[in-house]
Parts: sequence; structure tokens; C-alpha cells
Amino acid sequence: MKVRILILIIISFAIYSNSLFNSFVWVDHTQIIQKEHIIQDLNGLVNVFSSGMPGFSSLIKGGYYRPIINLAYSIDYWIWGLNPPGFHLTNVLLHTLTGILLYFVLIRMLAKEPVAFLSVVFFLAHPIHTEAVSWISGRADMVFTLFYLLSLMFYLKACTDQTQGSSKYKHYLISGLFFIFSLLSKEMAITLPLIIILYDICFRFRDKLSDITQAARGYIFYFGILGGYLLFRYAILGGVGSGQGIPGNSFVTTFFTTSRIFAGYIWQLLFPAKLAVADVVRLANTIMDPSVIGSVLVLLLLIVAGFLFLRSLPDISFGIFWFFVTLIPVSNFVPALHLRAERFLYIPSIGFCIILASLLWGWYALMRTKGHQWRWVVISTAIAITIAYGVLTFDRNFDWKNDITIFSDAIRKSPYTREAYVELGVTYREIKKYKEAERAFLAAIEEREGYASFVQPQVVRQNLAEIYLIAGQPLKAVEHLLWLTQYFRNSYEFQRDLGIAYMQIGRPEWANVKFRQALSTAPPDPRLMDIFQRAIRHTESAPGEPESDQLQQRLPLEMIHYDLGTAHLQLKEYNAAISAFSIALSINPDSINSRLGITNARKEMKETNP
Repeated sequence: MKVRILILIIISFAIYSNSLFNSFVWVDHTQIIQKEHIIQDLNGLVNVFSSGMPGFSSLIKGGYYRPIINLAYSIDYWIWGLNPPGFHLTNVLLHTLTGILLYFVLIRMLAKEPVAFLSVVFFLAHPIHTEAVSWISGRADMVFTLFYLLSLMFYLKACTDQTQGSSKYKHYLISGLFFIFSLLSKEMAITLPLIIILYDICFRFRDKLSDITQAARGYIFYFGILGGYLLFRYAILGGVGSGQGIPGNSFVTTFFTTSRIFAGYIWQLLFPAKLAVADVVRLANTIMDPSVIGSVLVLLLLIVAGFLFLRSLPDISFGIFWFFVTLIPVSNFVPALHLRAERFLYIPSIGFCIILASLLWGWYALMRTKGHQWRWVVISTAIAITIAYGVLTFDRNFDWKNDITIFSDAIRKSPYTREAYVELGVTYREIKKYKEAERAFLAAIEEREGYASFVQPQVVRQNLAEIYLIAGQPLKAVEHLLWLTQYFRNSYEFQRDLGIAYMQIGRPEWANVKFRQALSTAPPDPRLMDIFQRAIRHTESAPGEPESDQLQQRLPLEMIHYDLGTAHLQLKEYNAAISAFSIALSINPDSINSRLGITNARKEMKETNP
């Protein structure tokens, strides 16, 4: 056994050795570099357990509650500082420990050491895990899985060992404690009680299912922990989910879309050659979609096979149902930020690895009856699969080298992705490659009808406006800022930026209105007020530039005057508001909004001066 454990350690470290040289990528920058998820003092430690994870608006009821993950990041930070290799080493260690623990769990569960060993070899080498291992912020899946397996291990000890009295209860209590740790690491741990029942059905009580009632007290114990966690989590966060809606805001669309996602997961496990971060999801609205029909049929066939093999091939049944049960939390019926992600497969892939190893072991047993030489065919196949997985994983680690490599790769493989374009644009903007950033953001803002994305258009437009202002292209910035001010009228930042753009095109009178509007909506910060007051005085003394015909044609004058009218109305300058709305109406006589603006201005003026 020691030799096999050493082999597992060597496989894991060899395959992920090149990930140690990768940088911080994606949300690592906010969660670790900006210390959003780093505990820095005693108050921070208290806040980690008394509030949700940072990164969610206080207006959202829900979010993530993962204090163990914040603690894990913080321990790394205390040891390594902001050196990425240390964080990556922790991830590789976590993956390796998870594999070793899985080996011991499967030996107890399956009672077939070769199947357990081969399952873990496939698990450690499979490329689908690169997102969880090579990306520092993907470690939540490894941490919760580690505690999940520890809880399962002590449950198995309590059930299979001939322990009585206090020793048996001690194993249950330790198992429950690790279950709590798993829940505090990631929400996907909620499936543990179902996996325990699944184990009992497939192995413990498979000949006498009626005896499963004997284990009812144990099930109540685990469901009691789960219920307590859910109540506590709700009390902390005030809701469930991530604040997003379900796909298409329809349970039917969610079911069809998730069916296709789950079938896609199976394909990725079988052929993990085209992996992409921030992968795009096309919504499925009808059963008549051939991809939906095919996906539903594949999933149904697998579920039926799970029931049919329950007695004759319990290992296969267990692997099938493990896959589906552990995917329940990411079935999208409870809204999440991402509809699909490779890291979601970290624990479900265990089921796939069990199936693959069991099939190869069954083939090996069959070949053994036909002669010694045939056994090497099976052994060679297992080695070939491991090498193929290892090579693909090693190569995929290079994609996670930095933000540009991972998001450029995502765009090549999944050109409809909006998130990858946005992240690539942000990366280029930070290194002052504004042309490349502009191209990425313009690609992100393109309409993608039928595709789901949690990236909101205002984020893209805000980035474009900032780039155009920095690059000295105020005319282009105005278009996006006008759109933003329509939807965020109380955002002093957008009003300020639009004022800056107006100054750059030589219209200080327009800028004056926007700076005064920004001052009226800005927080009461003396320094901020001083800045705006100086900007207002500057606009009053700055000379305006004559408006060229070319500028006249390029400016969205109707939107500009309508926005100025709105600003004047907010400042209670009713005559100026009516004048601005009237100019907008003269440009577009069919503008309902401009007519309504005039009506509202006259109404408020009458109420103010009866």
C-alpha cells in the first residue's frame, strides 16, 4: 500500500509541477492580491464567520458563505505573502491529499483495492480538474471534497468496523464535524447525506433493502446537521442563491438547458480535449431541439442503467448515481453565478473514475481467463489512458499561466463567451494596451441572442468609456456614458466622467451641468465636494470651442440634450430642463421621453411655485 500511495503522490506532483510557475489569474486579483478574502486581524476573523463572502452587493439576498476558504487563503498569505508559487503548491498538495484519502475511502466502499487505486489514478490525472487545481481561487472544490471524504471515511468506520458504544458514536461525531467543515467550504457539500444513503443501498443493504431503516438514526443525524447549516446560512445571508435568475427565468428552460449541460459534462469527462474557462451556455427553450432530445435520452439511459446494474454491478451503479447526486447543487434550479464550469466536476468526476476503473477491472478479469498475454492489453489500456490524461493536464496547465493566456484560449475555443472577452479587456486595460482592450470589450458587448451570461452590459460600457477617456477619444466615450447615465442617474461617477468628456470636446456649458449633477448625488465627502466645486468653477471660466459640422454629425445630440434636461430637472432648474427637452424634441419630434420630460418639468415647477 505504501508503494501505491507513493505512486499517487508522484503522479499528482509530476502532472501539476508546471502549475507552480503560474501567476495569479482572474478573481485571484481581487480575492488575494487586493486581500478581499484575506483575514488581516481579529475583526476580520469574526467577520468571516458572521457574514457572507465579499464580492456580493449588500442589496443581494444570498451569496456565498465559505469561511473555511477565506481561512485557507489567509494561512497561505501568512506563510507565502503574495507569492503565487506558494498558493499553487498548496493547491497541488490539496489535490494530492484528496486523491490519497479517496483511495482509502474507495477501498472500504468497493472492497476492491485495484479498482480503488485505478480510480484515484484517473482522478488525479484527469484534465477536467485543472480549473480547480491550477487556478488558486478554484481550491474551494478541493477543500470541500477533502472534508467531504473525511466525513465519509468516519461514517464508513462507524458502519463497517465492529465498534460498539462510545467508539462508534465518536466516529459519527467526527464524521459530523468534518461534514460541517465541508459545508463551510462550499455549498456542494449538501449532497453528503444522499451519498451515504446511496452507499448503503448499493453495498451495505443491497440484499436486504428493508434493513435500511436500521440506519435511519444516522441519516437523521446528517440531515439534522444539514438543516442547521441551511438555517444558519439563511440567517447570515438573508437568502439563497447568488442574486441571479434561473436560466431564461423559466423552470422548463432550466431543465432543458441543464440536461444539455450535464450531457456536455459527460462528453468532457470522456474526451477532455477542448476545455475552456468561462464557457458559454446556449439556452434551450424547447424539447424539439435535437441537442436537448439527445441529452435527455443519454441522461435517462444512464439513470436506467444505474437501476438495472444495482444488484449485478453495484460499483457501476454507485458511480452513475454518485455523478448525478453530486451535481444536484449545480443543476441551476438554485441560481448560481455560472451555469456551468469545469470545477463543478471535481467531486462528480469521482463517479466517472469509478465506472471507468470498474469496467477495466472487469475486462481484466475476463482477459485473465484467456491467457497471461491478454491481461497486458488491459494494463496497457489503463496506462495509455493515464498518460493521455496526464499529458493533456500538463499542457492545460500552461493555459493558466496568466490572464492573457487563459482568456485568449477561452475565446479561441468558445467565441461566444462574454465573460472571457471582458476579463481579457480588463487585463489589457491594466497593462495600458488600450487598442487590444477596446477590441475585447467591443466583442463582449455584441448581442448574443439565446446565450446566457451573468456579465451585465453596463460593466462593458463603463470599461469602454474609461478607455476612450484615457486614450483621448471623448466622442466615443460620450456614447457609452450617455447610455450609463440613463440607467444609473444617481451615479456621480458616470455624471463626472460625462462632464470630463464634454470638457474634452470643448463644451464646458454641458460639463457644468454634469458636474453640478454629480455634486448633488455624490456622498458628503469634503474632499469630493471640493473637487467638484473646483471643476464647476473651471467650466464657468473655460472658453467653449465652436462646434464643427463634423462634430455636430458625430454627436448623439438628441440623447445629449435629453440627458441635460434630466440633469436640470434633478437640479430643480425647470426652465433649463424644459429648454433642453425642447431641443431634443426638435431633433426628434417623435420622442415620447422628451415630451414626458417637458410635462414632468412643468408639473414640478407648478408644484414648487403654485
